[in-house]
Formats: sequence, structure tokens, C-alpha cells
Amino acid sequence: MTTPAGPSWQRWRQLHNEGAQLAAEGDWEAAAPRIREAYELTLAASGDPEALARRAQTLINLAGLTDGDEAIALVTTAIDLTHECEALVGDEFGTVSLRATLFATRAQIVLNTGAWQEPLADLRRSLDIEPANETAQPVLGNVITWHIQLAQALRHNADFATARQVLDTGLVAVTWFPLPQEAGLAALLSTRADVLATAGDYAEAAADADRAMALASQAAPHLIPNIHKALAEIADGTGDQITAAEHLHLARELFAAIGEHDGEAVALNSLGRLAHLAGRDDEAVAHYTAAARLGTDPWHQVASRFGLAAAAVTQSRPQEALRLLDEVPVDSPRIHAGVLSVRGNAYEAMGEFADADECFDQARALCVDNGLWHLALNLDWWRADALHRRVLHGLPQPELGARALDLALPAALAAEAARRRFRAGPLRERWIALAAAPATKAALVAIGATLDVPLAAAYLDHLAATVSLPGQSVEPAGPTDLLSLPAPDDLALAATGEGEPLPTPELLVPPRVRADLAVPSALEPWLDLAEQRYGIQVRSAEVVRSW
Repeated sequence: MTTPAGPSWQRWRQLHNEGAQLAAEGDWEAAAPRIREAYELTLAASGDPEALARRAQTLINLAGLTDGDEAIALVTTAIDLTHECEALVGDEFGTVSLRATLFATRAQIVLNTGAWQEPLADLRRSLDIEPANETAQPVLGNVITWHIQLAQALRHNADFATARQVLDTGLVAVTWFPLPQEAGLAALLSTRADVLATAGDYAEAAADADRAMALASQAAPHLIPNIHKALAEIADGTGDQITAAEHLHLARELFAAIGEHDGEAVALNSLGRLAHLAGRDDEAVAHYTAAARLGTDPWHQVASRFGLAAAAVTQSRPQEALRLLDEVPVDSPRIHAGVLSVRGNAYEAMGEFADADECFDQARALCVDNGLWHLALNLDWWRADALHRRVLHGLPQPELGARALDLALPAALAAEAARRRFRAGPLRERWIALAAAPATKAALVAIGATLDVPLAAAYLDHLAATVSLPGQSVEPAGPTDLLSLPAPDDLALAATGEGEPLPTPELLVPPRVRADLAVPSALEPWLDLAEQRYGIQVRSAEVVRSW
């Protein structure tokens, strides 16, 4: 901030201080005349370098009388005035420190307009000039809050790439400050875990959630229930509904303990979904009903209504489900896809298969268009299972079997190949054992229904192929190589989960498997279809002989 006002600037000082005090109290109507009069005094003293410094200082408060582009222009003018003053007398009036405050002030004004990148440039300029600038510190808190809210809005609209960019930018900005920022880091990492889990990037989401939990446990315990919510979504997405429910119950209890009813409602709606998927619809309805009564965010009632519609289908009330879904807004691609899926289920239950297929096709297109590959994959294998049940309505089994195979087998191939998105470890094994397993089962059922023996044999050979490690020397290990192996004590620590983890190489795409290396198997057209349909490399160009 500037140096104390000189003798000829005492009237300005009085007006400026009174205006600033009234503005701080929120009485802008009383502050405005004093601020404007102080500004006029700086214009009357032409040729006085101190007038430039006082005018720049006054423009901060003058900018507070307006907003948007006009306020930004006033602060920009003030920044120019500091340079003009320094060209005449250097930093005699403390204009360097004032400029740090002006940059931080402009950052806040621009942030209020809804921009998220531009304010950071000014914030960095402020800190480069004065790392401990008092105005910049609260601006950082506002930046973190704004970035988190923006990322959640982008997540709602399935713009995951931009959401991540916003959060990554916020994480960088936190490192600019000399003071500890564990709480800000935890909040940003927790939100990024949420975004990544929704996008299907479960491995990276889990790493972010673990880091957020470690930071929050030390410096921001109020964030812990949110992190449990993110961990629940990761567990659910990788097939572990039991662990997901444990995290959600804990999140709900913690939210209730701190009086955060909106968070409690989110946890209840998620618990309702897990209960519905497990076939416990009475429990699901109880959770949904309780969630709708909590918090102030109307979205809880929307999510509750959606869940009640899904439960109504399995409780043989498809017409009621359709009525409930008519009241659910579909501004989010993810929610819209969910609504279409449940609506398709309702039509399926009513035997109106053309309408059901139209809903499912629209839902899948939405998932593909918005990068929700994991939801498209799950929808495909579920539809394959549902098609088999249409035999009960008199539809021809061969036609249904062919359609089910077209849905289930590419989905299963992609689900199994998606294990490469995880590093070796428990999360990856959970994906294979739990998340990819239903798709594999659906594929085996579909192949069995077609009685295609060569395809069945080729698929079983395919499932037996393991992932590949990066190429290594084929020379036999010698005595010196054996000396480099882990000592027994190290292995014992690893087995108990203690000590430093051993480095894990990236896993390569498994090879294609053929009984005759020169003859493509019956599965290979399906491998190509899976890669085309889901954008995931399923097998490498390498070919090995089947066992």
C-alpha cells in the first residue's frame, strides 16, 4: 500500500478513509460522495507526483461503485498511474506495493464476471511483486471456490476435459502462495477425484482421493465426508458396491454430524441407487424419500424422483415410472442418458420393444457423444441380457440371439481391455473381477445362445491371454542378477502392505490368440468392432499360438 499522505493531502486522506470504511460496512450509498470527492482532489493537483499515487489508490474504491468492464477499466487506469508515478520519483509513495494490490483487486473483479483463466494471470503478477500481499490471500480462496463450482457445473454437463483443466489450473495457483494451503489442495483434489470418477478415469481418481484424504485429515476435516463420497463413486464404478455403500454410510453420518444436509441428501440418493441395483427396492425407496426432504438444493428432489422411477419399474409399476420421469429435467447429458435408460426399461417391462430400443439407442448415443464410454459399455451388456428375455413375449430366439451377441461381445472385449487403464494393483484386479465380469458373462451367454462353437473356443482362448510386460532381455539370469532381487525382509514388508512399493512397469496390450498363426480366428472381426465401437485398443498386432 502507499506511504502515509503528505501534509497537503490530509483532506484527501480523511475523505478516502471515510469512504473506504463506509464501503467496508456495505454502505456504498454513503461512501460514494466521499470517494468521488477524494478522486476530484487528485485531479486538481496537476504536476504533483503524489497526486498520481493518491488517484491510483482512490480508483480502487471508485471501482467498487461499479462492476464488470467499467470497474476493470478503472483498476487498469490505476495500474498505469503507478507506473507513471514511478517514472517520476521511483517508489517514493509505495506504488509498487499498491500495484500488487491493484492486480489482486482486478483479479477479483474479473473473477466476478465468470472468467476463470484471466484472473490467475493478475493474481500471479500480484504475488510476484509482493508474495504476502494481504489482498491476494482472500482472492486465492475465492479462486479455489469458483474453480470448484465451475468444475462441478462442467461435470454436470459432461465436459470433463474442461473441468479437469479448471481444477489443474487451480492446483497450480495454490502453489504460488507462501502460506500452507493444505485445505485448498484437499478441496481441489477431492473435486478432481469426483470429476475423474464420473468420466470413468477410476485409477487416477483413486490417487487424487487418497491424497485429498491425507491432506484433509491434517488440515480440513470438514472435507472428509466429500472425499468418502468420491471414494464411493470410485468403488461403485469398479464394481465394488459393498465398499461403495460403506463409504456412503460414513459420508452420510459425517454430513449429518456437521449439519450439512445437502451432502447428506446426496449420500442418501446414492445409497438408494445401490440398494435398487442390489434388488432391495423397499430400502431404495426409503433412502430416496428421505433425501428429498433434506437440504435446500432442489436437485436432491430431482435425483430422488429419478431413483423412485427406476424402483417403480422393478416393482412392476412402469406407467408410474414414466410419469415420474416426465418431471425430471434433462439438462445434463449424463442425467439425460440415465432418464432414457430407465424409460427404456419401463417400455421393456410393458412389452413395447420398439419404444424401448429407441430410448436405449438415444441413451447410448448421448454416452458416446459425451465421452461416457463406461456407461455406454454397461448399457450394451445390460441390453444383451434383456434381449434374451424377449423370448417370453414370442419373439424369435435366433434373431434375439444375434442382436444380443452384437451388443454383448464387443462390450465384454472392451471391458476386459479397459484393465490397461489401471496400474497393477488391487483396483485393477477389482475392475477385472467385478466391473468387467458381468459383461464377460453376458458375452458367454450370448455366444452360447448362438451355438457358435468356433467363436466360443476363440473367446475362451482370448480370455486366457495375459497382459504383456515391456520387452526385456531373454538372456538367462546370472548370479549377479539374482543379487539384485528383493531381500526376504523387503518381501515380507510388501506382503504386509508396509514399506515402499516396488516399481511397476506399464502393461502392454495382450497379443491376439490363434490356433493357427496364419489363420485369423472367429473372434477377430469382433475385436475390430469393439475397438471401433468403444475407442479402446483391445489387442495388439502381435499374434501368439493358443494353448
